Amino acid sequence: MRLRKQDNPPPFLNARDQRRLLMLVGLLAIVLIATKLAGRPSTWYWLTGPPTVENGSDAAVTQHEEVDARLKSPEDDLPPGGFRVVDPPADKSLTPPSEPASSRTATDLNPQLLADVRDNTLGIRNAERESYYRILAHARNLTPDQLQSATNNNVTFAQMFTDPDGYRGRLVTVKGSVKRLYPIKVLQNESGIESVYEAWILTPDSGKNPLLLHCTSIPADIPTGDGLDLPCRFTGYFFKKYAYAAGHGAHSTTLLLGRQLDWTPPPASAAGRGFAPYFFGIVCLLGVVVVVAVWRYSAGDRRFRRQHLDRILQAAHEPPTDNPDDK
Repeated sequence: MRLRKQDNPPPFLNARDQRRLLMLVGLLAIVLIATKLAGRPSTWYWLTGPPTVENGSDAAVTQHEEVDARLKSPEDDLPPGGFRVVDPPADKSLTPPSEPASSRTATDLNPQLLADVRDNTLGIRNAERESYYRILAHARNLTPDQLQSATNNNVTFAQMFTDPDGYRGRLVTVKGSVKRLYPIKVLQNESGIESVYEAWILTPDSGKNPLLLHCTSIPADIPTGDGLDLPCRFTGYFFKKYAYAAGHGAHSTTLLLGRQLDWTPPPASAAGRGFAPYFFGIVCLLGVVVVVAVWRYSAGDRRFRRQHLDRILQAAHEPPTDNPDDK
C-alpha cells in the first residue's frame, strides 16, 4: 500500500500576516487621531499663534451698550399740537476768547475750529469746510509718536455718540475691521489738502453701526473698494456726528479726522494659501505610506503564493515511494 503524505494547509495567519494586519490597524488609528487633533484650534497655534486679547482695550469687552444710530427729525418728539422754541444764533461777538496758543500742546486743536460744527447734518457744511481741511492738515503734520502719546485708546462708540460735545476735538484711537475704503473728492482749500480717503469701520463695541474715518493717506498696498474685511487701527480727532442715508433710513455716526489708516498685511501663508498646503502635504504623505504598505503586502502575498504553489507542484510530480512494511 502506497501512502502519500498530505501537505498541511497554508498558514494564512502566520507571523508575517499578523504583522501586516497590525500595521494596517496602526495606520487607521493614526488617521483617526490626526483627524481629531486637526479639529482642535489649539493644534494650529504653533503656526498662527494663540489668540490675543488686549487688556484694557475695547476688544476685551464682551458686552457693550446698544446704540440706536437712527436719525430722528425734531418733529418726531413733538406731541400733537405742540411747538418748539428754537434758540437764536449765537452772537459770535460775545464768544469768549479762546485759550492762548502758548497753553496748548502740539496735538491740541484751536477751539475756534469747532465753533461752527453742527451734529447730525448730512455731509460737511459750508461753514465747516475750512475747519474740516485745517484739522486734516493739522493731523497730517503730526508724527505717529505725537498722535500715540496724546490719544485715548479706551473711548467707545457709545461714548462719542451720546456725548459729542464732550469728545469733540479730542484724539481717539479705534480698532476694527474696515468694510469700505475709497478716495473722495477734495474741494479747493487753503490748507494744502490734495487727497482724502474715506473708510467705514466696524469696531467690537459699535455693533452694526459703522464709524466714519477721513484720512489724508493710506498704505500703498491696502485694498480699496467695497466688501472688505481689513483689520485696521486709526487715530484721529472726533469732528462731529455725521448723518448719512442707509438702506433702512437716515442714520448718524461718528466722524474722525486723522493722518493715516494703519493696516498690517497678514502673512502670505495666512492670507493667500491658508492651511491648504499643509493639509495637502499631510494627505500626500499618508497616501505614499499607504501605497508603499499595500505594495509590500502585495509583493509578499505574490511571493508566498508562488513558493507555496511551487511546493505543491513539486510534490505532485515526485514519484511515489514504496513503503517497506508492505513488502
